[in-house]
Amino acid sequence: MATLVSMIIPTHNRAELVGQAIESALGQSYPAREVIVVDDGSTDETPAVLSRYGSAIRTVRTPNRGCAAARNTGVCLAHGAYLAFVDSDDVAPPEKLAIQVPVLEAYPDVGFVYGPSVAFGPQLAIEQVLQPVRPGPQGSVAEGIFLTTRIGFDSVLLRREALERVGGFDETLRHNEDTDLLLRVALDWKAVCLDVPTGRHRWHPGRKSRDEVALRRAVLHSMERVLASRPDFRTRLGPRAQARLAEVCWEISRGLAARGEVAAARAEAAAAWRHQPSVGLAAWRLVLASPSLVPAWLGTLRFLARSLGFVRARLRGS
Repeated sequence: MATLVSMIIPTHNRAELVGQAIESALGQSYPAREVIVVDDGSTDETPAVLSRYGSAIRTVRTPNRGCAAARNTGVCLAHGAYLAFVDSDDVAPPEKLAIQVPVLEAYPDVGFVYGPSVAFGPQLAIEQVLQPVRPGPQGSVAEGIFLTTRIGFDSVLLRREALERVGGFDETLRHNEDTDLLLRVALDWKAVCLDVPTGRHRWHPGRKSRDEVALRRAVLHSMERVLASRPDFRTRLGPRAQARLAEVCWEISRGLAARGEVAAARAEAAAAWRHQPSVGLAAWRLVLASPSLVPAWLGTLRFLARSLGFVRARLRGS
């Protein structure tokens, strides 16, 4: 008998998109699955959209408490041994579960399996395959998640036991709650990365992760908490831990400066300096001391980032 998988879709005011997420879950080629939709206090036409599916899905409506709480609610209602989370603006490839379930069945010490994610949507001229960080030789991806946060949660299939052991999603987080969960799971469980895409992530103007400062602050909170609670992991990372903390603080500083919040940007730059001084960071702090220089500096950084992206694209195509 096939192992049951629970596909959980949290949604808030996505009436125009949630139906596509539901259809992708119902359209899985793997038969043993249930679809649970948690309406996180929507005020648009979402309830009417959900009602069209009748008994094909299980729905619950809650006050608006954020995505982490909605996902935890879905887990409480789920009966499956494995869990897949589909955001209401994303879709799951039809073979996702058929590809991933056998991995968790074959390797009981693997907490989750994932793969590349395909980015699509009106903000992209063509679809892009986003390659994730891969596990190390011993099957651990904790270091990779800490140093890059580069795993698309839409591509993941989780072992329920692994999620429950770490206490589920952190409901105090409004951003990065998915990567935070994966990092905590990865500290004690192995992971497997497949070569085929197992998620489809929609890029559009209303996506939650557009607030880069809030996202980076949530990333920083997660990293600091893990380092404080797991000294063994800090030891494994060595000097890379401080370098990564400095990097994220610097990213927050640049984001604040771009919004015109120079005083707050200076504070984050000082925090980055305390973690790990560098020549580049010293130059950035000098720029922040003369706010008129900030726009030109940020423009130069954006130009260099675009140029590097162009070179990488040409190299991939050659």
